[in-house]
Amino acid sequence: MRGACKTGVVVLAAGLSERMGYPKSLARLGSRTLLEHILAHPFLSRADVKPVIVLGHRHEEIRQQIRMAFPHVINPEYERGRTTSVQAGLRALAEEVDGVLIWPVDCPVIPSSVLDKLLEAFPGREGICIPAYAFRRGHPPLIGALYFGEILALEGCQSLRDLYARHPGAVRHVAVDTDLILSNLNTPDDLAEFEDRYGDLVR
Repeated sequence: MRGACKTGVVVLAAGLSERMGYPKSLARLGSRTLLEHILAHPFLSRADVKPVIVLGHRHEEIRQQIRMAFPHVINPEYERGRTTSVQAGLRALAEEVDGVLIWPVDCPVIPSSVLDKLLEAFPGREGICIPAYAFRRGHPPLIGALYFGEILALEGCQSLRDLYARHPGAVRHVAVDTDLILSNLNTPDDLAEFEDRYGDLVR
């Protein structure tokens, strides 16, 4: 990454979690909930990082059970889809950061090495860096501030893929050596399978 840039992190924890049956933020992996795994990541406490947690569905319950160590906002439009939560996070950060990592709560365990590689590859406000494993895109993407206005203009039925399609020349796929970036923990079975494979990481 060129120069000393400030990086935002939008943690997406607002969804309905219909397949889980209760808020994914409160689902447990080992000794912590999914959201607590993200909040405990040392990356979020760096001086050059500005995180914001986006809550929505059952946000009061989540705030009662999890100490919010970082700023959080409530997305009142969470039922319209994930894009509205990305937008809510950006509104809280857009004037203060050069790029933002979009980190969904259902992909809670991201090694520091992945985040470091994304920052190293990030060219600045005009960049879009997406981690990839075995030619598959994963989380979290790092998106430059140049595109924040476009994201804020997306309709609820659109996604970041629409942004990527508009700017193929700006997208860099950053190869990483872990499939943890592909995690998508939507059901109790997904949680059990993850613990079976990666139990040492979440105890």
